[in-house]
Amino acid sequence: MENNRKNTIKKVLIISWHYLPSNAMAAQRVKGFVKYLPEFGCQPLVLTRASISKDKLMEDSQNIFRTEDSNIENLVRNKCKRTTKKIEKKQSKTLSLSSIFKYIKGIVFLLAKRFNKYIVPIFNIWEWEWYFKACKLGLEILANEKIDIIITTSPPEIVHLVGAFLKRKTGIKWIADYRDLWTKNPYYSQTIIYKKLEEILERKIINKADKTLTTTSSFSKILEEQFMKKTTVVMNGFDSRNFTEIQTIKLTKHFTITHTGSIYQGTRDPSMLFECLSDFVKEGIIKENEIKVRFYGQNLSPLYSLINKYALDNMVTIERNIPHEEAIKKQKESQLLLLLQWLREEEKAFCPGKLFEYIATGRPIIAIAPRNGEVARIIEKDNFGCICETKNCLKDKLYNFIIEFREKGSIKKWTTDKAIKKHSHQIMAKNLRKILNEL
Repeated sequence: MENNRKNTIKKVLIISWHYLPSNAMAAQRVKGFVKYLPEFGCQPLVLTRASISKDKLMEDSQNIFRTEDSNIENLVRNKCKRTTKKIEKKQSKTLSLSSIFKYIKGIVFLLAKRFNKYIVPIFNIWEWEWYFKACKLGLEILANEKIDIIITTSPPEIVHLVGAFLKRKTGIKWIADYRDLWTKNPYYSQTIIYKKLEEILERKIINKADKTLTTTSSFSKILEEQFMKKTTVVMNGFDSRNFTEIQTIKLTKHFTITHTGSIYQGTRDPSMLFECLSDFVKEGIIKENEIKVRFYGQNLSPLYSLINKYALDNMVTIERNIPHEEAIKKQKESQLLLLLQWLREEEKAFCPGKLFEYIATGRPIIAIAPRNGEVARIIEKDNFGCICETKNCLKDKLYNFIIEFREKGSIKKWTTDKAIKKHSHQIMAKNLRKILNEL
């Protein structure tokens, strides 16, 4: 009887702030569950918020439930737009509408953040608005659907309050999924009093969960110490179907190093790479046009000063932000992929979702990241690339790659298809299904 119960189709309600059509990594985890859980005998339903990008929104299936638009969020956005139009009429025509809008929006959201920090400290005011809408919609879904398990995935952490409420009202088992830490996050910013209050809230809420999940072993250890209960790891991954069409893409003829995503000066920063390349040019090891370092993404403006500082105008190119499908093609054709992480002790517990996209391409990864961290563990375990925490290490690795490229015309694939497959969304969904069977 027990085996029959475990093998029956389970209906799962996944509650997430982020979902399609967003390309954010936060939405990709839920997308993977929704797409591949049916292969393992589960029927997933999603409760999420209204899409801001309505122009990009594909028609939802009947298993996707969205709350109504946020009145507060829309009020802020509309106020920004109206203020922008007024300013535009008064300012010079040389000042673009987009730059004005970004400036005004930044000020408004900064003020809202300050208000939130000192007046309404726990969650944003529009998150609280969503909480009530999500609880109401959640009860409607549970009344009409025979849901076996509720899963909430954060951040934002308000989703866990929704999960706790629905469990209290219905008795349905609830899994709290941490994509990131809550109050134990080293970058958590709050006043001391409010942090203590939020820690109490977190403990009270999460202790009601029937199961706690997270994405890395480091996070699991931290959460187990915090709550004194077992936390299971279900790692992030990549959608293999997004990479089937790129398998025949040929490598570039040039020695290319590619980075996709945002740059943050002082944190996610390529200065160490640039310094090594500049040294190679000065030492006569390479010519200025021998290596092409390509950056695709947003927030790339900090690169311009670094390029000038190290005189790498002929080597480093800053490309436009490109669609996700095109970005993975650029990754696949590249000789090396560059992964940047902040070289701090706190960063060891973190693992960016972009790593799994890089893994999917099969191209060697050169990661500037802390040793003995999650990124290093994943990369080194299955030979996905190399980890460099110091300039000397990076310089040695780059030199070896340069010699290999000169001798063979390309950089060989380091890992195996079997190792790559372990990080697919199919395996991620399979691991989740095993956990569902335990409840």
